[in-house]
Amino acid sequence: MSNFKKPNAYFLGDNQDLQFVFAKVKKLAEINKKILELIDPAIRRSCQVANMAGNKLIIITANSSVATQLRYQIPDMLAKMRQDPALKHVNDIQTKVGTPQTRLSQPDNVIRQAAYLSSETAQQIKDMAKSLDDKKLREVMEKIATRIGEKK
Repeated sequence: MSNFKKPNAYFLGDNQDLQFVFAKVKKLAEINKKILELIDPAIRRSCQVANMAGNKLIIITANSSVATQLRYQIPDMLAKMRQDPALKHVNDIQTKVGTPQTRLSQPDNVIRQAAYLSSETAQQIKDMAKSLDDKKLREVMEKIATRIGEKK
């Protein structure tokens, strides 16, 4: 007998930490979308919202040059943010230069290639799918498990 919980057990019950993390990620993604619209298109793809701490918004940039350009835009951004009910509470924007491993926003015209699974991984996903009570989630997991092969 396995010591692992069923995957949906992490989302149900008293596991508030995981639910909090997912809610925060979703909120940051929404904020990121709105903020990117306020940033100059020339540097937009090199910026990403990292966190919202109180009334301070933290934006990661790809390099110091982009951070400097973004700092010049902050007063105008704050003025525009006061017009948006979801962002009007922000009164400070901090920029940070990300590490080379930091993955920033992809341009809209980039098409991501689907990842392929090894047969062992696909079998593990199929086994996990069998343990799910949620029919839709089980079907999605089974579909994912069909992605076997090598990149072309």
